[in-house]
Amino acid sequence: MQEILDLLKALKEKKLYFENQQRDWQLKLQLAEQRVREEASALKHTRVTATSVNSKLSNLVNLNEDPQLSEISLYFLKEGETKVGRQGASQQQCDIQLSGALVSDYYCLLVHKDNQVVITPIDKEAPTFVNGEQIVDSMTLNHVDRVIIGGDHYFRFNHPADDDPSKRKSSGIPKDFLFAKAEIEKAQNDR
Repeated sequence: MQEILDLLKALKEKKLYFENQQRDWQLKLQLAEQRVREEASALKHTRVTATSVNSKLSNLVNLNEDPQLSEISLYFLKEGETKVGRQGASQQQCDIQLSGALVSDYYCLLVHKDNQVVITPIDKEAPTFVNGEQIVDSMTLNHVDRVIIGGDHYFRFNHPADDDPSKRKSSGIPKDFLFAKAEIEKAQNDR
């Protein structure tokens, strides 16, 4: 009889232990879900998303010398104005914040209106390049144009409304970081 009572007591202890473990995991799951919501909110504020992609929105996607780091940062371009500037600039809050010695506080402006995106350099001391050429006035961006900001921030502009797979490659060459770098080097050598 004592053996049965000992087994019942051990069973109750195990049951209590598992109930506590389940509560701990439920609490951990709730905390993790809350952290994901907070991180997604913070990423949304910086216009970067890692949780969902709206493939109908125009965007800038980073290009990097290391192919594994290319197309990691995605900046959606909202209808209206998107300001690009230095991370932590005190003058005004920019929608796309970049770091680097050549990125000015308020670098350029992207205006998305009537299914077109126009880029306008703001700081004439901080050159903006599109497809290897420095721009000094407003310019309408086309799907897969390469945009260079601050000398070392390379992007490809994606405009799904104007997506034509044949534009992604020129003579079989992908329009990636190396293509963009070769464009700017050629433009500088031609000067």
